[in-house]
Amino acid sequence: MHKLRNTSSLVRFRIGSLLVLLMALSLPAIFGLIGYGIYKGEVKDFVFASIAIAVGLFLVILNFMVSKKAKCPLCTMPPLLTRRCMKHNDAKKLFGSYKLRTACSISFTRKFRCQYCGEDTVMKTRQRRKPPVW
Repeated sequence: MHKLRNTSSLVRFRIGSLLVLLMALSLPAIFGLIGYGIYKGEVKDFVFASIAIAVGLFLVILNFMVSKKAKCPLCTMPPLLTRRCMKHNDAKKLFGSYKLRTACSISFTRKFRCQYCGEDTVMKTRQRRKPPVW
């Protein structure tokens, strides 16, 4: 089990995982609002759908900014972003997404398995060594 280097990376992982979960929940909501707007045919519903699309794009940009610095302590790859790198043989998907599985495990179990190197990481920071007293 690996631990994170500092508290800022811990905060980045937690915020990034929450943003990934919000994006996963907002996508069906956006399609639902668009479908409801088409069904009802009112302009007010399309305004709500356009606001939801703008919020979704804001979440995507914010997730990219936060998650690009949240890196695995062993392989230094960002597990909350989609890269086209080779995945580990034991990497598993959740609803077709590696980063959604990582975000759920960070949010609910406080640990995650990196899909690139396959190592477990606990959402705790390393203990600093005390300098020797002479």
